[in-house]
Amino acid sequence: MIKINNINEITPNMDKNATLQDIAFHINELIKLEGKDKVIEKAGIDKNILYRLSTGSNTGLDKFLKIKRAFPTAFKSAQENKIVSDVPILGQIIEDDKVRLLNISQPTSVKLLTSTVKTLEPLIAYISVTHTAYSQTVHLFSTANTKSDAINNECIHRLIMAYPPDTETPLYGMVHSDKENYYLVKPLCKKIICKIPFKNNIRWAKWVGMTPFSFAENFKAENSTQELQLGIDEKYIRDLQAIGKLFREWYSTKDIVKK
Repeated sequence: MIKINNINEITPNMDKNATLQDIAFHINELIKLEGKDKVIEKAGIDKNILYRLSTGSNTGLDKFLKIKRAFPTAFKSAQENKIVSDVPILGQIIEDDKVRLLNISQPTSVKLLTSTVKTLEPLIAYISVTHTAYSQTVHLFSTANTKSDAINNECIHRLIMAYPPDTETPLYGMVHSDKENYYLVKPLCKKIICKIPFKNNIRWAKWVGMTPFSFAENFKAENSTQELQLGIDEKYIRDLQAIGKLFREWYSTKDIVKK
């Protein structure tokens, strides 16, 4: 007989007050998704056992565990099953130099593996805008495992995104130092962007890599042939691009009138 008080240890999505009817509900949802024959074959149980579990009848705990091991994601929440997660895109980095807000036609999130997102949380992204082939990539930044919120020695020789309190836009660059100050320099030409005193209150996030915007487009859900709904809706993107085109045409018309 299943000990109901132990169900929450076996299946986190069920609380300690779960009943046999709760178990039956999850079993029946699994049957709807996979079919009775597949559940019986993959779990290695008798059809009578599956019937008893699906109707809320008493049966051995080991039989329930067989099904759970055969379908490990079936009893988890949709959030737990997610292979990919959204990372917010906060702006754009133009030619590895200037940081700007997103324009109306640019995406506001990118999908990465959930395991990566959890490891680097909090994780943020900036889309790369460049004349090179890297224009379809995003820069990733994280504050995970940093020793201080303010710029400090661990920033030296590291690409960072700096957030000075007295400016509206962040600054992207590499940190150098001498005996008196830190210096934020441009990544490509090493030109000094600004001088930063050792004692400062400038928040920062470390650069952890780049990834193509299309990185997760082909991932599928576990134990299912149904493809995950990845990326931003294509019609939505086309609509935004059309709006952006109208704005550009409108501004071009204004410029011609002025001339």
